Amino acid sequence: MVEFLSTAVEHGGVFAYLLIGLGVFALAVAIERFYVLNFRYSINGKEFWKEIRTRVQGGSVEDAIKICDNAPLPLIVKSGLVEAAKSSSRIKEAMDETSSK
Repeated sequence: MVEFLSTAVEHGGVFAYLLIGLGVFALAVAIERFYVLNFRYSINGKEFWKEIRTRVQGGSVEDAIKICDNAPLPLIVKSGLVEAAKSSSRIKEAMDETSSK
């Protein structure tokens, strides 16, 4: 198996090395994305929604906006809360705009 790969790289020339380099780069990007989405932006969704609901029902939308940090889900919720005084279609548009960024 190792001989086959070695021969294939030799016969592939520069393009084989280019493909190997691109493969390593793609693997690095995949690992980084996995880390960011699963560890850095990880939030307790149930606890987050409970806190948002409590503050909004208590009439404190500003406090609900303050607990929305830089993770993807809280930013989408924040865009909806900022537009809370407007129509439901505008709230949906704001959240859609934020989620498409």
